[in-house]
Amino acid sequence: MSLRFFPNPPHNTPYLLFQLSWFTPQFSQHRHNMILSSEYIKAEAQRLGFFACGISPALPMDAEHVARRQQWLDEGMHGEMSYLERNEDKRRDPRLLVEGVQCIVSLALNYYTFVPEESAPNYPPSDDKTAHNLTENTTSTTSSNTFDAENTNRSSISPASTTNPRREKQKERYIPLARYARGKDYHDEMKARLFQLLGNIRQHLIDNGHTAAAEQLETSRVFTDTAPVDERYWAWKSGLGWIGKNSQLIIPGAGSYFFLGELFLTLPADAFDSPVENRCGTCTKCLRACPAQCLSERGLDARKCLSYLTIEYRGEQLPEGTGEKMGEMFYGCDRCGDVCPWNRLARPTNIEAFQPSPALLAMTWEDWRHLTLEEYRTLFKGSAVKRAKYEGLKRNIEAMFSNIDTACDKHKED
Repeated sequence: MSLRFFPNPPHNTPYLLFQLSWFTPQFSQHRHNMILSSEYIKAEAQRLGFFACGISPALPMDAEHVARRQQWLDEGMHGEMSYLERNEDKRRDPRLLVEGVQCIVSLALNYYTFVPEESAPNYPPSDDKTAHNLTENTTSTTSSNTFDAENTNRSSISPASTTNPRREKQKERYIPLARYARGKDYHDEMKARLFQLLGNIRQHLIDNGHTAAAEQLETSRVFTDTAPVDERYWAWKSGLGWIGKNSQLIIPGAGSYFFLGELFLTLPADAFDSPVENRCGTCTKCLRACPAQCLSERGLDARKCLSYLTIEYRGEQLPEGTGEKMGEMFYGCDRCGDVCPWNRLARPTNIEAFQPSPALLAMTWEDWRHLTLEEYRTLFKGSAVKRAKYEGLKRNIEAMFSNIDTACDKHKED
């Protein structure tokens, strides 16, 4: 049988712990090959603080998805990210990336943070009716692969708080960085947990007398945004969620503020999860909210996307008009995510590494305007923001303030 976990079950902690306590993870023998217990993997993933976990067979990607991606590349919608063109054979067939891979474990880690403040003029408008309708059906719309993180008491790291500040209409302190970049570099946090999960699976095999199987897992690999792996595709195939119109993975009942990672295991699992049906419906809020109009049925056009332009683009100057579209955020852009009705259900993470530092929260507009190289190095040590480099960040800041100053001058004239 398969364990089912839900993000918001009412007062079900004893029941959930009972479910986990009576089940003793086992590994079975089949045709002389060890088969891993999917229930053990998911229970261990939950204990390590992952928000969701799903498993899919390591097979070539669907032809339809491959065709859509190839068209996206042919039209140049990936911009200057030439690395996305490389190793397409390995991206399409995981067996070419990791020899002997049998199954892919997809995992999600919650990074949503919320810092309340008395006033936040740029806070996205609330859609209480939509959020209410989604919440009313939480049990029926939640993926079976997500965990009730804050009530299990199975880890010292609790992936989510019990409150939803958006539903409570709290206002948020303004931070001019995309949410994913407000804490420490996610690669380090995600990889540490992935390696620990893989190590625990191997140790469990050894403890149960399956040393040969544990040795076979030595060729398994962990990935998080660092290899030719289409993470959103495998998360969808593993039943975590669906790829929304904003090109992000949306986990039902939880939203899209999640980092993704994978285990490519060289042993098969005893059960696989099924893809989640797309539930965006007729909603087009993300398409309408995008200031750059980079979203369409063909996918995300990175050449227009503010996240791409402020992070990946290496030009000395941003394309004309970018500053006007940036508004008051100079690194990344969360607008297509902030307006998504599913993100009204997001709950702040309790993972300390993803929290904005006191130094970041103390930055004023003048501090940002006059940011020095030394301040940059101190403020963003161990941060994903360093991907843009100091020169790129200063370029972005100057473009943002140029637009703000122009708007202020025009207002004075009027």
